Amino acid sequence: LEITRGAFVQENKTDVAVSVFASPNGPAGWNQTVSVTVQNLKSNNVTVSANLTATNETASETLWEMPGINLTGRASRTFTIDTWQPTAGGTYFLNANITGDDAPAGNSDSRSIVIDDYELNVTAQNKFYWDSWYGYNRSVLKNQHLWLGTYFTANQSGMVDTTLAITYPDGTPVNLTDNSVFELYYYYPAQQSVYAYDYEWNCAIWYYIKPGQLGDFNYSITLKARDKSTYVNGTIRVREPSVDIKVMNTTLVTNENVNMTFPVFNRTPPEGRNVQLLLSAGADGRTLQGLESLIGYPHGCPEQVMSPALAALRVKQYYEERGALTDQINSTVRTAMQSALDHMNPPDGYNAQQLADRTYGDGSGGWAWGTSAWSTPSMFYTFYPNYVITELLRDNDPTFWNVDTNMDQIYLDASAN
Repeated sequence: LEITRGAFVQENKTDVAVSVFASPNGPAGWNQTVSVTVQNLKSNNVTVSANLTATNETASETLWEMPGINLTGRASRTFTIDTWQPTAGGTYFLNANITGDDAPAGNSDSRSIVIDDYELNVTAQNKFYWDSWYGYNRSVLKNQHLWLGTYFTANQSGMVDTTLAITYPDGTPVNLTDNSVFELYYYYPAQQSVYAYDYEWNCAIWYYIKPGQLGDFNYSITLKARDKSTYVNGTIRVREPSVDIKVMNTTLVTNENVNMTFPVFNRTPPEGRNVQLLLSAGADGRTLQGLESLIGYPHGCPEQVMSPALAALRVKQYYEERGALTDQINSTVRTAMQSALDHMNPPDGYNAQQLADRTYGDGSGGWAWGTSAWSTPSMFYTFYPNYVITELLRDNDPTFWNVDTNMDQIYLDASAN
C-alpha cells in the first residue's frame, strides 16, 4: 500500500439560469406584459445582473435592466415588465440575459411576440350559427328561465368587457339591478368580463335570466376591449303560459237563425292565441268530433300496430252509419289501415307473417314482433292481427279498403293453426 501526500481543493462556482415569458401576440399601441425569472441552480449565494431587450427587423430596444440581484441557495425571483408599448406591428424577439455567475449555460433566453392591430367582432358567421342553434329572438313564459348570449371573434387573447342591456319597445332602459322586470343570476351580472382567445368561437353568455313582466323587449350585447367594440341585438317576448279554455253553449235550433255568444279569453301579447268554434248536433255529433283521435295510437309491436287499424275500421263504420263520411275522413282511415297492413304483410313488413315458404321466421303462420331470429310468434301476437283482419274482411266494402291488394300476401288460415 502506497500513500501519497495530496491536497483538498474546494471550488466555489455559481450557476444561474434566466427565462422570459410573454403572450405570443399583442396589440399595437398597448402596454405588453413580460416576465423575467432568474433562478439560482446552486446552493451557494450569488449576485447577478439582468436585462431585457426587444428586437425586430430594424432595431433593438432595451426594455429593462436590474443590477445586483441577490439570490440565496436555490432561490428564484420573477420580475414583471409592463411598460413596453410597441407602436409598429410585426414580430419581435424578447431577449433576457444575465451576467455575474460562473456558468454561461442558461444565461440567456428568448421568446417571440407578434404585434398586430387588435380585432374584436361579432362576424356574420358568428351571428348565423348562434341564431341557428340558439336564436337571438327569444320567446319565453313569464317566470321561466332563459339565457342570452352570442359568439364573437378575437385575434388576440385577453379580457373582454361584456354588457347586457334590455329596453322597452320605446327605448326606455329596463332597470336590471332591482330584479323586478328581469332577474339576473348573481353569477352573471349585466356587466361582466370574459377571457377571449385568438379564436372565432368565443362566447359571452348570461344564464338563468328570469323574466317577471309580460311584454315585448329589445336587448343589446356590447363587447369592448382595447379601444375596440362590437355589439349584437335581439328581442325577448315574455308571454303567459298557454291555457286551453273550453266554453260550451247549448241552444235549441228549429228553422230560424240563432245567435250564440261565447266569452273569449284575451291576453297580451297574443302569440299563440287561437279561437276555434266546433258545432255538433246531439250526442252523436260530439262523439264524431273526438272519434278521429283514436286513430293516432303508437305502433311497433303487433298489438300496437293493429290498435289504430281497428280504430280506423270502427271510425269508418261509425261515420258511415250516420252519413258523415268525408274525403278527409276517408283519407285518414285508409292511411291508418294501409300503414298497419304494410307492417303485417309478408315478406317485407316489419312484423311480417311467418309463413312456411319464407326465408325468415319459424314458418308457423303466426305473427311476432319483428322477423329476426329471436322473433318467435306467440298466441297473443297472432290472435289480435287475426281478429282485426277478420273484422276488416267482414266490413264487406272492398272498394273502400281495397283489401285484395293491401293484404294479398296474408294467409289467415295459416295463422289459425
